[in-house]
Amino acid sequence: MKKVLFAVAVALSLTAVNTSAQSIGATFYQTTKKLYCAFDNSGTQWACFDITKKAWTPVSGVNNFAPKTPFSAIGSVMYHPVLDQYIVLDKSGTQWAIFDLKTKTWSATKTIADFAPNNPFSTFRAFAYNPNKDFYMVLNGEGTQWAFFDLKKKSWSPAKMLNDFAPKTPFTSAGSIMYIPDADLYMLVSFDGKQYANFDLKTKSWTAVFSPDNYAPNFPLK
Repeated sequence: MKKVLFAVAVALSLTAVNTSAQSIGATFYQTTKKLYCAFDNSGTQWACFDITKKAWTPVSGVNNFAPKTPFSAIGSVMYHPVLDQYIVLDKSGTQWAIFDLKTKTWSATKTIADFAPNNPFSTFRAFAYNPNKDFYMVLNGEGTQWAFFDLKKKSWSPAKMLNDFAPKTPFTSAGSIMYIPDADLYMLVSFDGKQYANFDLKTKSWTAVFSPDNYAPNFPLK
């Protein structure tokens, strides 16, 4: 299943690479359409890899992400499959808004202070939704700390340093995080967007560190 859904997650024999000019910014998994989507590190261009077709959509500008996108650059996106909504963070990490895919409308833009009660961070770098646990994982603006917000309990876990995320976390700061429920793993991208690794929650182990070239065939973003 993992080979079909995310081939690079099991390509453990590949050597770590960091020679590519390509970079990954915001990443998210659209579970209902089986799309892996990525922005470039500037947050101004994006494309999606269709797992069924094994092909990329054309690279588009941020203004084509959704009608009347309120941000000129996007820092993070998480997809909520139950609500069928995108929760979108601007590149500065200070504002966010929700795009409802059913009504094709945006919520009002809000500040990070309004994201959840007792928010531990003043700015965000990235966030991801885990539907299996019904919580958000959030990285602080520097990408060096993380915390979970439990949607049932309406409470935060204690903020921790990134190297406490999992044993042998390969990065001291991260620029993006994505949860893949079909495979039960997190994809963590380095702060500069030049490398990423996957953490398997079942085996409690990391893959090798990869360059964006290995994200999916013919990775189109620079």
